[in-house]
Amino acid sequence: MKTRYKIRLGFFAILMLTTLWFTSPHYFPALIASVAIHEAGHLFMAKACNIPIQELQLDIFGASITPINIFYSYKKEILLCLGGPLSNFFSVIIIFFIPCVSQTLQNFMVSSFALGLINMLPIIGFDGGRIFSAIMNMIIQPHVTYKIMKAISFIFIFSLWCFSVYLMLKVTASLTMFVFSASLFAKILLPQTT
Repeated sequence: MKTRYKIRLGFFAILMLTTLWFTSPHYFPALIASVAIHEAGHLFMAKACNIPIQELQLDIFGASITPINIFYSYKKEILLCLGGPLSNFFSVIIIFFIPCVSQTLQNFMVSSFALGLINMLPIIGFDGGRIFSAIMNMIIQPHVTYKIMKAISFIFIFSLWCFSVYLMLKVTASLTMFVFSASLFAKILLPQTT
């Protein structure tokens, strides 16, 4: 039986892609390849954990997959979330050992490493946030975990935003990071509509 996924493209994904295209067009293909490898890692881990996937959504977080059954173990949640960043780090390690790497592959290595690293931050909606939440939910009540995650997410997003403003003022080359952090603020702190 062939698996079909719905694919949705969100406003913040369009905003990030447009900003990246105009500010760093040489990194654009590398980032797209990094996101593809990241999501392939999640899909591989979903298959390995027998988690059927319903939808692939492109948004501010890059891309996210929605399982058909949202009720599965915390262990499977942790493994599913680790699949993306680990695939990014693994691809960087493989390319690192290739002699005479081209500029395109170097851009890919930087993009893939940064994507894996940023996704491991403990921010709601990021892989690191989902892993941290799963671990905390094993210890404390989910509503307490959510309140803690909101506070931690705010601290990390605010820090990213401050850093992006600093870079814009000092280097004038951080529009992408500024849009990214501002979009995170909007995504996490504003009321969500479904």
